[in-house]
Amino acid sequence: TTKSGKTVDIGQENFNEEVFSALKFINGTEELGGLKEEIKCPKGYYCPNDGLNKPILCEKGYYCPNEGMTDHLKCPKGSYCPDEGMIEPLPCPDGTFQLKEGQEQCDACREGTISTNASIGECVKCQDGYFAANANGKHAPTGGVKCEPCEPGTYGKNGVCIACGAGTFQASEGQTTCTPCAKGTYIGEPKEAWLNDPTK
Repeated sequence: TTKSGKTVDIGQENFNEEVFSALKFINGTEELGGLKEEIKCPKGYYCPNDGLNKPILCEKGYYCPNEGMTDHLKCPKGSYCPDEGMIEPLPCPDGTFQLKEGQEQCDACREGTISTNASIGECVKCQDGYFAANANGKHAPTGGVKCEPCEPGTYGKNGVCIACGAGTFQASEGQTTCTPCAKGTYIGEPKEAWLNDPTK
């Protein structure tokens, strides 16, 4: 409360630079208008030194979760802090990762790997026979979120599906190899030209 009897709300949502310019912060608290009414530094800010006339907004890559903080905290691995004044870090979205502290963004997983919140921000390679897919189940060049079985006619290795070559086939999904054609059978490239040539 000020000398005029006006109540000052110093919550993060209602922070006012002009109001704070009249306040003196001491080790995370303030002295207001000589009344020595101490109010903690608000969330999203920190007050590291004596004699501050306003709190310091938490920088990008850091967060300030509590009132009365004298320092800011680095965003932990597996998370990011993209904005100023954050009170908690954001977990890396599925398909991304972050192995460093204090970062403003997460990086996309490479092809053949996926990441979910359960993997704590690390990318995991899909097992052979499966490929890294997006949320719709389609192939994800980067940032896969789940592993799906490779379709018949293909086999999976290192998180990607590879088409069976001429002379081989695969009738099942989620396989790691293609099977050579048996004696008396063959399989070539799709729609070989000679099959549709009436002169052959």
